Amino acid sequence: MGKIENNNAVKLGFLNRFILGAESLTLKDNGIYLGDQFVEYPKPLLKLQYKRGFVFDKLVWGEVSYRLVKDNELRLVFSDLESDRLQYWAPIYKEYFNQLVDTSENFESYILSFKRYIRGSHKEEWIKRLSALKNKLSLRDEYVSLGFDINKIRNTLLEFLSDPVDFVEKKNNLFTKKELNSAHYLLENLEEHPLTAKQRDACVHDEDNILVIAGAGTGKTSAMVAKAAYLVQRGFARPEEILMLAYGKDARQELEERVYELDYLNGVVIRTFHSLGKEIIGRYENRATDVSVLASDDAQYVKFIDNQVEQMVNEPSLVNAIQSFFSEYLYPQPNDLEFKTHGEYLQHVRDNEIRDLAGNLVKSFEELKISNYLFKNGIRFEYEREYPYPVSAPGRNVYRPDYYLPDLDVYIEHFGINEYGETRPGIDTDKYNKDKEWKIKVHQECGTKLIQTFSYQSKQGLENILERELKEHCKLINIDFEDLLDPVTTNNLFSKLKDLGAYKNFSKLIAGFLTLFKCSPYDIENLPIPETNQYNKSRIRLFHLIFKWLYERYCSVLAADKTIDFADMIRDAEKIVRSEDFHEKTKSKYRFRYIMVDEFQDISPIRASLIEALREAGTSCALFCVGDDWQAIYRFTGSDVSLTTSFAERFGKTYRVTLDKSFRFNNRIESVASGFVQENDNQIRKDLITHTISNKTEVHVVRGSKEEVLRDIFSQITDESGSGTSVLVLSRFRESLNNVAEIKKEFRKLKIKL
Repeated sequence: MGKIENNNAVKLGFLNRFILGAESLTLKDNGIYLGDQFVEYPKPLLKLQYKRGFVFDKLVWGEVSYRLVKDNELRLVFSDLESDRLQYWAPIYKEYFNQLVDTSENFESYILSFKRYIRGSHKEEWIKRLSALKNKLSLRDEYVSLGFDINKIRNTLLEFLSDPVDFVEKKNNLFTKKELNSAHYLLENLEEHPLTAKQRDACVHDEDNILVIAGAGTGKTSAMVAKAAYLVQRGFARPEEILMLAYGKDARQELEERVYELDYLNGVVIRTFHSLGKEIIGRYENRATDVSVLASDDAQYVKFIDNQVEQMVNEPSLVNAIQSFFSEYLYPQPNDLEFKTHGEYLQHVRDNEIRDLAGNLVKSFEELKISNYLFKNGIRFEYEREYPYPVSAPGRNVYRPDYYLPDLDVYIEHFGINEYGETRPGIDTDKYNKDKEWKIKVHQECGTKLIQTFSYQSKQGLENILERELKEHCKLINIDFEDLLDPVTTNNLFSKLKDLGAYKNFSKLIAGFLTLFKCSPYDIENLPIPETNQYNKSRIRLFHLIFKWLYERYCSVLAADKTIDFADMIRDAEKIVRSEDFHEKTKSKYRFRYIMVDEFQDISPIRASLIEALREAGTSCALFCVGDDWQAIYRFTGSDVSLTTSFAERFGKTYRVTLDKSFRFNNRIESVASGFVQENDNQIRKDLITHTISNKTEVHVVRGSKEEVLRDIFSQITDESGSGTSVLVLSRFRESLNNVAEIKKEFRKLKIKL
């Protein structure tokens, strides 16, 4: 290795840290020993120099330098050191360089042969596979210093690694432009009208996820059919590799009619979620699956729930929970922060008909506590009885204290103020407190006993404070408080609750909750409790305890009958799809390249999980989902519109297209409808344009008696549109249509449907 290979005893004088015990320079393959200190050869771009000085010479060794006693022989060694250094590094960097050259050639060939849209998953896979080359690519100057020809590294690799996002975007822009041109005839003539630009956009883009937001009448079904036709005609998928999922039977039938009109799409698999789930279970388990009558017959389901609620009150393990729930926690309690004004709070109480156990419609949840305490303890009371003394003043309503206890001749007023005399937002505090003082003065002047309670006492236990006040009063008038009490028995309490309709309302609550729970991702042993006030948390815990008992009874009935419900069809199917032997047992019938979902705004969490499972079981499977969050109407069955509004967060890289041209209604109707819907900040913002333009008002709000208004409207329609015009009358309640049927007979020229 150069001239100093056998000259290991060259004497050196060292200063600084090498002066002690370091007397020789020894050469190794990858550097030198300066005494006992090993120093690797500097990298190619670092300096290696020998500088002569007046007293000392200097050896610059990369990032450090050493002062040496002058030695002519040592100066001669330097050129050999430099030669050996380059000989050491050249093969190492050559290996890096050759890897880059080979990979760049392969990547360029791969990209040239990649005749498809580059999905986000493709990009991430390439980044992961090529990321190790980034460090080697950063050594370009080293390669040049060692004499390598860096022009051999292809630009395609350099462009991708320098900016993957820009690289993919440019390639995809070229691809989609080419595809729009190549598929022009197909997309122009597929439907009665040529596809819109947005519909074509949805066809030629091939991201991992395509979300098509299709406003009413914008051609969502056309987009589904066109996408399938494009994929098959352009050779991106075979018909049997495409799965179309519809929400209900009618939507499935419409898809089948539209898709199967095209002979080359006859193999496309079109199913509802439920029929697909049932089919998967049947194929995997090689048996027929029966649907429970509790799932297929609403009347039987309601009857079952009603029966369970009847039985709950006699269940020893539940009796305390049931009694507590019905008497203390029947109504959810809103947080004050949910209401901007006291008026909103009162409206909430009125809308939800907060009734005490005696049947009184109370004005607050605090009054509900007072009423139910009195009722359960058998303390007779009258709610808002008119005060028997003539105390009303001009401008005042008749004075009605909140409660009167006839056995004690005591009045109770509950005041909605905090410790500082402040009221809820939206209430005139000064006026409220003046009114409070007036009531107190009235009782003082008339000599009637008044017990006062306050909102802030709820934190301390409003019932306990009221009981303490009553005990003190009983003591003053020499009555034993216990003699006043006649607690309601459990049977009498339940009987009263039943008379008040609480059973029926609870049956509706628990029936709806069961439906939602079965469509949710939650487990019965791990039901969540949301962040709310302490009252609601206690209420939810009690409800979960009661619901668990009913749920177990429900499951036992299905198991005994060897049946499943519609949610089970999807849940069980998902588990099967995720099993290791899924494809083996189903003979690979479900290896899809594309899953297309109609009415996606109505998707539920368990349906979303089934889609994800099928996707993972497929072959580079992409999602194409069409829906409109403005038309989400199935929340009561477990649908979760946030799966649409937050689509990319759940499913990953998404290309979103908004179909914005409606063929269903004119611009005047669109303006009113869109403005109304978008008052909800949670809706996806979109601007629709309409195929039909109108210059006159198309939406009317008419006031007056129902009969007069309808006769006037029907007359106008007859005059403007002539006979045979179809008219649809919608009513909130069926009974509201009774008189309309008679009016309908007066306008036989119109096709009026109620």
